[in-house]
Amino acid sequence: MTYLKRFIFFIYLIFMGFLFTKYTSLHWAFLLPYSLLILTEYALFIKKGK
Repeated sequence: MTYLKRFIFFIYLIFMGFLFTKYTSLHWAFLLPYSLLILTEYALFIKKGK
């Protein structure tokens, strides 16, 4: 179930990035650190699971 949540969240990130691209070019300033934070949290989650 957590994998499904994460997958939906990544789709949401891509969708928000697409919307931000339409309106401003600063979307990477918000999207990139946020996705990096999520990736590190995901890596720690997998490490803890093993």
